[in-house]
Amino acid sequence: MNISRDLIRSTLAIASLCALSLAQDPTPASTTDRPTLPDGLQAALAIQQHFQAVAETAYRFTVTVTGYAKDAPATDGQSFLAVPSPVATAPVATATDLDDEREGGGWVAETSEELYPGYHKIGIGSGFAVTADGEFLTCLHPLQKPDGSFADLIDVETPDQQNTICRLVAAEPTLDLALLKLEVYDESFPPQFGVAEWGDSGALRPGHYAIGVGAPFGPEQVFAVGHVTSPPDRDCYQENMTATYLQTSLRLHPEAYGGPLLNVQGEVVGLLMPREIKPGTTELLPGPGLEFALPSNILVNLYESLRKVQSSKSPWLGFAVMSRAELRKEFGPGAYNLLMKPRFGIYIENVFDPSAAKQAGLEPGDFLVRFDGEFVQTPVAFQRCLYLAGIGADVELEIYRRGETFTRRLRIEERPKHATQR
Repeated sequence: MNISRDLIRSTLAIASLCALSLAQDPTPASTTDRPTLPDGLQAALAIQQHFQAVAETAYRFTVTVTGYAKDAPATDGQSFLAVPSPVATAPVATATDLDDEREGGGWVAETSEELYPGYHKIGIGSGFAVTADGEFLTCLHPLQKPDGSFADLIDVETPDQQNTICRLVAAEPTLDLALLKLEVYDESFPPQFGVAEWGDSGALRPGHYAIGVGAPFGPEQVFAVGHVTSPPDRDCYQENMTATYLQTSLRLHPEAYGGPLLNVQGEVVGLLMPREIKPGTTELLPGPGLEFALPSNILVNLYESLRKVQSSKSPWLGFAVMSRAELRKEFGPGAYNLLMKPRFGIYIENVFDPSAAKQAGLEPGDFLVRFDGEFVQTPVAFQRCLYLAGIGADVELEIYRRGETFTRRLRIEERPKHATQR
């Protein structure tokens, strides 16, 4: 059963019938003291009821993600805990507190570290379920230590408040993206959660509703309604990252990052991303009233590739590309001559130096036509080929340049630190 769409459709139908009934109420004034609601209020109540349905559905597939590191080992025979992480939160009361004695007028709270003795939190974020057997997408930064290494333990709290242990299946460090898989839980009481439905981020336009959902640590929930302020200009994130993101007029809790961005139908059209963060810290580059999301049309393809390859590094050949549609938008009528030939391919916008592409003689203005024999029509298709081939693979690229076609063989490398994005 399609829970999300069925619930939303039924809610909208009920709201519409209620509004119609109120607008056409034939009951004489003598038999009721209730005035007919103004049309504007009826519409507002219908919208409110719709957002309520979207929230109830979204909370079923949104989860809390917490990264833990092992405490530092004891020295000189003395036992001690590591210094708390900068993102550690205040103690959070649990259900067991109801049986505890009061001290000083307040409940004795249980700290989250008691869930996993010998570990301390390094980061907290949100995520969402993409399969019924427990695959979750989230941001990578809450799962990284200050040195960039990965958490020793990953906890996912599902909507039924069960704490489960997950493994890191794959990651894309350049995009701050992680794929998790449910591993450890009580099989007698399996965690209960819904599964997100994908929407089309390419259909979004400025002014469309944008709904950010998150599950910060503790009882808090995030449901922020704003609007799309700018759809992405690029499908390729190799050079200009901000042009790849959806931009929205939202204000979020920092621990909502990694959660879903929804359209007004309640479908996932993006993954909420911070503008900038240092692993293992809370040093975010804030954007009050302006939040970013990785579009679903990129995210879906990356998810499928990461799921198959299970890599935690960013593959790289050393060039950035543009789709043919982006090329027309960028150059206007001047793009006509560029696009006459070749019939297939994507435009190479920039070549990094040093890189394998530069060494192979690729130039800005070339077209990438084939990747290991497969026609490449879009940047997303190119990224999929890149991830599936994997770091260390030798690949053959067919290149078109000013009326001539030639091939070059390049080795896929891990994206170097010097290859920063705008």
